Amino acid sequence: LEVRWPCGRVIRPASAAAMASLEHQIMDATARSVPSTSPAIGLLHTVLKNLAADPTNTKFRSINLSGKAGLKLSAEPSAMTTLAMCGFKEVRGRLVAEGDVDAGRCAAAAAA
Repeated sequence: LEVRWPCGRVIRPASAAAMASLEHQIMDATARSVPSTSPAIGLLHTVLKNLAADPTNTKFRSINLSGKAGLKLSAEPSAMTTLAMCGFKEVRGRLVAEGDVDAGRCAAAAAA
């Protein structure tokens, strides 16, 4: 288990629990880096809160990037990074949460 930063630094947590803790800290810092004045902040919190509450609901697992919500989110790089860390990937013009979603991670990011 390791985390490799873009600068080349590598962190090797001692256990899976330490890795999970580190991931949550990174997620929290990323979510907090979205400016409070950004139009995306409220939407980001809503998307993550809904996904955390009902991760199997397909309505909460996809965002049209050319729609109002998608345009707001894509205009804010920190919001897009936060969504990517929660499992969203770009697929044919949509952000889609594929596979298993870590509801705890989404809830933590929504609370940040």
